[in-house]
Amino acid sequence: MQEPVHVYPFAPEFQNPKFGAGVLNHGVFLQLVTHALITDVPNAHDPLFLLRLEHGLTDIVCSAHGPKQSHNNRFQYRIQNGQAHLDRSMAYPPLACIVTIMRRDEFLRRHNFALAQETTHVITAVNVIHGHEHDLSNSLPVSG
Repeated sequence: MQEPVHVYPFAPEFQNPKFGAGVLNHGVFLQLVTHALITDVPNAHDPLFLLRLEHGLTDIVCSAHGPKQSHNNRFQYRIQNGQAHLDRSMAYPPLACIVTIMRRDEFLRRHNFALAQETTHVITAVNVIHGHEHDLSNSLPVSG
Protein backbone atom coordinates (compact mmCIF):
# COMPACT_ATOMS: atom_id res chain seq x y z
CA MET A 1 0.00 0.00 0.00
CA GLN A 2 1.21 3.49 -0.93
CA GLU A 3 2.35 5.73 1.93
CA PRO A 4 0.00 8.76 2.23
CA VAL A 5 1.47 12.04 0.97
CA HIS A 6 0.65 15.37 2.61
CA VAL A 7 2.44 18.44 1.24
CA TYR A 8 2.88 21.74 3.09
CA PRO A 9 3.39 24.95 1.04
CA PHE A 10 6.24 26.71 2.92
CA ALA A 11 7.76 28.48 -0.14
CA PRO A 12 7.46 32.27 -0.36
CA GLU A 13 5.79 31.87 -3.76
CA PHE A 14 2.67 30.71 -1.86
CA GLN A 15 2.52 33.83 0.31
CA ASN A 16 0.84 35.99 -2.37
CA PRO A 17 4.05 37.78 -3.32
CA LYS A 18 3.59 41.27 -4.70
CA PHE A 19 6.62 40.88 -6.98
CA GLY A 20 8.13 38.02 -8.93
CA ALA A 21 6.96 34.48 -9.52
CA GLY A 22 4.00 33.17 -7.57
CA VAL A 23 1.57 30.32 -7.10
CA LEU A 24 -1.85 31.65 -8.12
CA ASN A 25 -3.99 28.58 -7.42
CA HIS A 26 -2.66 26.88 -4.28
CA GLY A 27 -5.12 23.98 -4.25
CA VAL A 28 -4.55 22.88 -7.83
CA PHE A 29 -0.77 23.32 -7.52
CA LEU A 30 -0.69 21.16 -4.38
CA GLN A 31 -2.77 18.52 -6.20
CA LEU A 32 -0.26 18.50 -9.10
CA VAL A 33 2.68 18.12 -6.71
CA THR A 34 0.96 15.43 -4.63
CA HIS A 35 -0.01 13.45 -7.73
CA ALA A 36 3.59 13.64 -9.03
CA LEU A 37 4.97 12.53 -5.66
CA ILE A 38 2.67 9.51 -5.62
CA THR A 39 3.07 8.45 -9.25
CA ASP A 40 6.16 9.92 -10.92
CA VAL A 41 9.00 10.74 -8.55
CA PRO A 42 11.56 7.98 -8.05
CA ASN A 43 13.53 10.02 -5.49
CA ALA A 44 10.57 11.09 -3.31
CA HIS A 45 12.21 9.41 -0.32
CA ASP A 46 15.39 11.49 -0.60
CA PRO A 47 15.71 14.21 2.08
CA LEU A 48 15.77 16.99 -0.54
CA PHE A 49 14.92 16.80 -4.24
CA LEU A 50 13.65 18.75 -7.25
CA LEU A 51 10.40 18.09 -9.07
CA ARG A 52 9.81 19.42 -12.59
CA LEU A 53 6.21 20.15 -13.59
CA GLU A 54 5.52 20.93 -17.24
CA HIS A 55 1.80 20.57 -17.96
CA GLY A 56 -1.32 22.43 -16.88
CA LEU A 57 0.44 25.40 -15.28
CA THR A 58 -1.42 28.29 -16.95
CA ASP A 59 -3.46 30.18 -14.33
CA ILE A 60 -1.81 28.07 -11.60
CA VAL A 61 1.62 29.73 -11.46
CA CYS A 62 2.90 33.09 -12.67
CA SER A 63 6.35 33.77 -14.07
CA ALA A 64 8.46 36.63 -12.76
CA HIS A 65 8.88 38.55 -16.03
CA GLY A 66 6.89 39.87 -18.97
CA PRO A 67 7.69 41.63 -22.25
CA LYS A 68 9.11 45.15 -22.05
CA GLN A 69 7.26 46.34 -25.14
CA SER A 70 3.79 45.63 -26.45
CA HIS A 71 2.19 46.14 -29.82
CA ASN A 72 -1.13 47.08 -28.24
CA ASN A 73 0.20 49.20 -25.32
CA ARG A 74 -2.20 47.60 -22.83
CA PHE A 75 0.46 47.15 -20.15
CA GLN A 76 -0.15 48.39 -16.67
CA TYR A 77 2.97 49.45 -14.81
CA ARG A 78 3.73 49.78 -11.11
CA ILE A 79 6.76 51.54 -9.69
CA GLN A 80 8.53 49.91 -6.74
CA ASN A 81 11.83 51.23 -5.39
CA GLY A 82 12.32 53.22 -8.58
CA GLN A 83 11.87 50.20 -10.88
CA ALA A 84 8.96 49.62 -13.27
CA HIS A 85 7.05 46.36 -12.86
CA LEU A 86 4.43 44.94 -15.20
CA ASP A 87 1.03 43.94 -13.92
CA ARG A 88 1.03 40.21 -13.13
CA SER A 89 -1.56 39.61 -15.88
CA MET A 90 1.16 40.53 -18.42
CA ALA A 91 3.67 37.89 -17.28
CA TYR A 92 5.10 35.46 -19.80
CA PRO A 93 3.14 32.19 -19.71
CA PRO A 94 4.78 29.43 -17.69
CA LEU A 95 6.44 26.61 -19.61
CA ALA A 96 7.46 24.62 -16.55
CA CYS A 97 8.38 25.00 -12.92
CA ILE A 98 11.01 23.45 -10.71
CA VAL A 99 9.70 22.70 -7.22
CA THR A 100 12.19 22.22 -4.38
CA ILE A 101 10.82 19.68 -1.92
CA MET A 102 12.10 18.45 1.46
CA ARG A 103 10.96 15.42 3.36
CA ARG A 104 9.44 16.32 6.72
CA ASP A 105 12.38 15.12 8.83
CA GLU A 106 14.92 17.08 6.75
CA PHE A 107 12.81 20.24 6.91
CA LEU A 108 12.48 20.00 10.70
CA ARG A 109 16.22 19.40 11.02
CA ARG A 110 16.89 22.70 9.20
CA HIS A 111 13.99 24.87 10.39
CA ASN A 112 12.43 25.66 13.75
CA PHE A 113 8.87 25.44 12.44
CA ALA A 114 5.79 23.51 13.57
CA LEU A 115 4.25 21.23 10.95
CA ALA A 116 0.99 19.31 11.11
CA GLN A 117 1.62 15.71 12.12
CA GLU A 118 0.39 14.33 8.77
CA THR A 119 2.82 16.47 6.71
CA THR A 120 5.22 14.23 4.76
CA HIS A 121 6.80 16.75 2.36
CA VAL A 122 7.41 20.51 2.37
CA ILE A 123 7.66 22.74 -0.70
CA THR A 124 10.50 25.18 -0.03
CA ALA A 125 10.76 26.94 -3.42
CA VAL A 126 8.94 27.24 -6.74
CA ASN A 127 10.98 28.44 -9.73
CA VAL A 128 8.77 29.26 -12.73
CA ILE A 129 10.38 28.90 -16.17
CA HIS A 130 8.85 31.05 -18.89
CA GLY A 131 11.09 30.39 -21.91
CA HIS A 132 12.43 33.95 -22.28
CA GLU A 133 15.32 33.63 -19.81
CA HIS A 134 17.79 33.97 -22.69
CA ASP A 135 16.72 37.58 -23.32
CA LEU A 136 15.78 39.29 -20.06
CA SER A 137 17.03 42.62 -21.45
CA ASN A 138 13.70 42.84 -23.31
CA SER A 139 11.57 42.02 -20.27
CA LEU A 140 10.41 43.63 -17.05
CA PRO A 141 9.69 42.07 -13.65
CA VAL A 142 6.03 41.57 -12.77
CA SER A 143 4.05 42.47 -9.66
CA GLY A 144 0.52 42.19 -8.52
